[in-house]
Amino acid sequence: MTATDLAAHAPLGAVIRFSDFTPAPPLRFKRKHAEWARNNSIGRLISIHKGTSPSDTTITLHMGDYGSHGIIVISTRKTFMGTSALRFAITERPLPGSVGIIKDHGAERELLHLALSLEAAQSWLASNPYSDATLQPYPLPSAA
Repeated sequence: MTATDLAAHAPLGAVIRFSDFTPAPPLRFKRKHAEWARNNSIGRLISIHKGTSPSDTTITLHMGDYGSHGIIVISTRKTFMGTSALRFAITERPLPGSVGIIKDHGAERELLHLALSLEAAQSWLASNPYSDATLQPYPLPSAA
C-alpha cells in the first residue's frame, strides 16, 4: 500500500514494514547493505498528518531508541511523504486491550505512548503530563 493509503487505514501504534522491493545485498558489503536498509526496514507508526492531497500527507515511524541504563539518548524517527515511491505493509496491529496516549496537533495525530492496559496508560500519563492528551483504547477481540 502507499503512504497515503497507510495514513487512511493504519492505526497509530501499528508496526509497519516499508520496502523498495530490491533484494538485500550480502552483509559483507556493509555500505551497500546500509543503503538498502534505509529503504527496507520496519518501525512503529507514531504520527499521521492527513493533508488535502497525497503531497500534503505524511506518516512518521519510530525506528528505535538508543541509550543505556534506562536513559534514552537518541530516539530515531523517519517521516515519509504521501507521494513516497516506497510501499508499506501493516505487520502488527496494537494488541487488543492496549491503550494509546494520543495528542492531536490540528491535522496531525501523534502517538505519545502505547501502554498494555488502561491502568498502565493512566500511570504513564500521570508521570508524563501532556495537555490535551487523550486515551485511545484498541478494540478487544470479538467473542467467536
